[in-house]
Amino acid sequence: MAKRVRCKMSRCNTQTSNTKYGICSNCHCGEKSGRGICRKDPSKCRHNKSKRSGGGNKATSKKRFPKPIEKYDGKKGGKRTGVVYGVANPAFPGWVKLGYQMETGKKIISRYNMYCPKRNFKMVDQEWVYSKIKAENRLHELAEKKSSQPRSGEWFKISQKVAKKLIQKVGKEF
Repeated sequence: MAKRVRCKMSRCNTQTSNTKYGICSNCHCGEKSGRGICRKDPSKCRHNKSKRSGGGNKATSKKRFPKPIEKYDGKKGGKRTGVVYGVANPAFPGWVKLGYQMETGKKIISRYNMYCPKRNFKMVDQEWVYSKIKAENRLHELAEKKSSQPRSGEWFKISQKVAKKLIQKVGKEF
């Protein structure tokens, strides 16, 4: 007969035969995860969704958590599509960051503002393109010609007005 121990979770007083972890099946889902065993409440854990809902497979349970990607004006395309954009911060006057992303607008700004205590990054402009990498390379070439100082990574010393014109020009090309 298996040894029974009291569940280690503070809210539970049941006896369990799980001596390795000391947690009953009412307090955790029991699935193996990246850090050992999942200790989440089974009613809230995503591991056991398919077991409780009547036997769905893992592929359908993963569809429940899709990565949200903000679409740009409803345009569609393959892996290469995306937006080229320009971002500026008043803390760095005269400097504009030019790049590409799959997401648009608020998502791009929120990524930059995540690491900025004042949360003051602003979108200069963005254009949807079919080949984001080629478009970004072309954008960097044009910005380097207009820049008054050598570039620093993807940051260029150009005005926001010039950056907006360059982004629109590249948007028409690609």
